[in-house]
Amino acid sequence: MSRFGWAYVNDVITGSAAAVGPTNSVQFNSGSGIFSGSSNFLFDPATNKITLLGTLSGSSLIISASAISASTYYGVSGSGGTPGGANTYLQYNSGSTFAGKSNLTFNYTTNKLSLTGTINAESFTGSISSTIGYFDTIVLGRTSTSSSITLNSTNHIVAINTSTATASVVLSLPNATGLPSGKHYVIKDEGGNANNRNIILSCSVFGQTIDGAGALTISSPYAALNVYCDGVANYFIY
Repeated sequence: MSRFGWAYVNDVITGSAAAVGPTNSVQFNSGSGIFSGSSNFLFDPATNKITLLGTLSGSSLIISASAISASTYYGVSGSGGTPGGANTYLQYNSGSTFAGKSNLTFNYTTNKLSLTGTINAESFTGSISSTIGYFDTIVLGRTSTSSSITLNSTNHIVAINTSTATASVVLSLPNATGLPSGKHYVIKDEGGNANNRNIILSCSVFGQTIDGAGALTISSPYAALNVYCDGVANYFIY
């Protein structure tokens, strides 16, 4: 006669029922069916954020469904990821490779961001906080002329050489609706002859004004006029 019975297989990892490692550490089998955790591999359930410290490798590794894969994510083993330039250089994409230049650096010891070159004020928004650093010098573009011109969004300081002008110099302001709110112009008589060769700042679009006037005149030697735009329809003196 054969004997029959039941066998129970426990497929749960053995060991302590309590979580191992620091808070939020992801649990894994450390060998011999024992739970373990590490501060290098964490999951924050409040933010759904996984933190991994160390090297992420694997040629077939897929992260976040298929949004970021090992074949396209720089920093993954096998995909490159060597920093470009010298120490403290910020990185940018230069033809699918990392690059860096001495013009843009971040000193992680002093938390200072340094930029040498030109900032395009028309596309620069927000603020530079003292908690992340500061710029030692910001240089605004200067345009010099002795004849009438139409200003554009890239002009900032407009220097008028009235000593060589043959007539009054008319500066036509662009359509205010095409400028960002706060865009400003500094108009300066550098020639010191505005009493003989007036500088006229005029709105080029009918109905737009400068402090309620369609045009303003500088007629004193070496005088200056500063105006800003509301980005809607008007300019104002400041």
